[in-house]
Amino acid sequence: MAKTAKKTVSEQSGTVSSTTKSKKAAAIAPAEAPAKPSTQETAEVKGIQDIIAEQITEMPDPGITVVIPFKASAAKGNELQYALRAWDKHFPGCRIAIIGDSLPWFGKEILHIPMDTVSDNPQIDVAHKMAAAIASDLIPQDFIWSNDDIYTLCPITLADIVTLKAHGKLSAKGLAEGLYRKNADRTLKALKEAGIDEPYDFATHTPVALGKNLLSEVLHKFKCLDEGHLVYSLYANYFFVQAGYRPTITYNDARGSIVAAVYRANPDADLLKKAFETRKWINNNDGGWKAVEPYLQKLFPDKCRFEK
Repeated sequence: MAKTAKKTVSEQSGTVSSTTKSKKAAAIAPAEAPAKPSTQETAEVKGIQDIIAEQITEMPDPGITVVIPFKASAAKGNELQYALRAWDKHFPGCRIAIIGDSLPWFGKEILHIPMDTVSDNPQIDVAHKMAAAIASDLIPQDFIWSNDDIYTLCPITLADIVTLKAHGKLSAKGLAEGLYRKNADRTLKALKEAGIDEPYDFATHTPVALGKNLLSEVLHKFKCLDEGHLVYSLYANYFFVQAGYRPTITYNDARGSIVAAVYRANPDADLLKKAFETRKWINNNDGGWKAVEPYLQKLFPDKCRFEK
């Protein structure tokens, strides 16, 4: 695979310079799997087995960018601050790009791409922020997509992120009349119409690796900028499950080892403690924030390089 040029931001000046994509940085995204030759781009990309083989134990390259969409009014506390401290501690050397709102404590090492909220449907808004990442010359061809309420609890490698992870088969989820249920139902219908009879639920709320070309194809093919979909479930099913790849199944309960989701203010104290001690990632919703905040304060008490 030929090396390609990418854009990076100088830490000192914030100016753009051209560098050659390292072999390691080029290997972060399972987006480059030859899932289906629907376009010349997808026919030319590499297999996920080759990708993992290149970087299975390597630490991140400075050019690897973690992109996080952020809406300040939706935050319950300083989730983003702890998320960035966790990235800095456990995935050192990565770049951070925030698409959306800014906060007063943002330091010079954060690449901020301002963007207003475009929809009350969160999945449509996320799709537009993904489109902004695709359009930006400051975001490399392959990048990591995460969220402000996902916290990395231990040192991780690129293989931890690249590995396809699913909660099981995709089905109706969320409140019956809620937006998320409608978006999930729409996603399931779209995948079945695309010929994937039993798609997986890839909404594990863990960081994932994306490639711009394939992501752009998904956003447009499934009209994600106009209709709410679970975008990564579309992406992973369409390009990987359809090609025969089988994901690692994650569990949020006592059986799991990868991720735990905290959705209540009063979860079982022993299970929560064990999750922080054994999982790679913890995430929360609004209801779970107060439960995880004390743990995050102890784990990440100090400022990181992304803060003033």
